[in-house]
Amino acid sequence: MTMNVHDRAYELVRALKSGDEYKEYQEAQRALDDTARQMLKELRVVEAQMQMATMTGQEVDEEIEKKRERLRELIGLHQPILTFLQAEQRLMVILNDVQRILGENLDLWDYGLDDKE
Repeated sequence: MTMNVHDRAYELVRALKSGDEYKEYQEAQRALDDTARQMLKELRVVEAQMQMATMTGQEVDEEIEKKRERLRELIGLHQPILTFLQAEQRLMVILNDVQRILGENLDLWDYGLDDKE
């Protein structure tokens, strides 16, 4: 019996969920209270606004920069958020590795430029 791509994807999900990085991420996420979740949400909204301004060639609003700095200072004093962000970063490294492995082996980012040299 041939296993299809979707079955393999779900197999990968199960493997990721059984890993320490995902378990630590889940545990850290459960440890966040509503205030911590709101601070994280606000920080991500502000950072997305800054990124959008940068990507469109606009100057980042000074008030947005100040708000981001205030949020970062508050988050720096909140250990559960710091623990969550560290766990999230470790999980993202693995997910980025998986994406890189897939991309490289499927030639997703090979635009034929190497063939021309």
